[in-house]
Amino acid sequence: MSSDMELSDSIFAQAEKKLKLKDLCDVQINQDLASLINNWFRDGVDDDRYNELINCESLVTAKTNQLVWDFLSQYTRTMDKRIQNAQTSIIKGAVSLSKITDTLGSGQSMDVNHVLKQAMESLALFGHANKQLCFIRRDMMKPDMRGEYLHLCSHTDILFGDDVSKTVKDISDCSRISNKIGAFQGRGG
Repeated sequence: MSSDMELSDSIFAQAEKKLKLKDLCDVQINQDLASLINNWFRDGVDDDRYNELINCESLVTAKTNQLVWDFLSQYTRTMDKRIQNAQTSIIKGAVSLSKITDTLGSGQSMDVNHVLKQAMESLALFGHANKQLCFIRRDMMKPDMRGEYLHLCSHTDILFGDDVSKTVKDISDCSRISNKIGAFQGRGG
């Protein structure tokens, strides 16, 4: 009994370590590949040239029922279309990854360059989806921000900039200065 208990404790402990939600840093990869991935995740790609798989009906972007679509507000429709576009990039990346998996699982000889190309396409599409989702997240948060803080929504690796507290302070300082200048000009003019 104790060996079974030790075994299950060990399995659970291993699973906990392996599946813990945290940022993990692994080994470095080829610098050229890292640059490509960084560009794809930062800038996106043109994803119009990828097709669905014939026998994978679930690898499609789910559409909104017309009956539901008709009563949605313009804002909700716009956000839904943007999320659908990101979802389409994820689906296309999954299609490319499915092709790789099929090739690797077939047991037949393969063209490594072709598989590598498909793997890179998958990464590019996932990067593109990531970029789209970052923009959507920022845009969804904009209505909750005061006007002078909308500058926080510029593009960086971190959703609201690399040093949000410094940026907020700078914006606040500029706002105070412009209010003083505006008040001064109003009295003198």
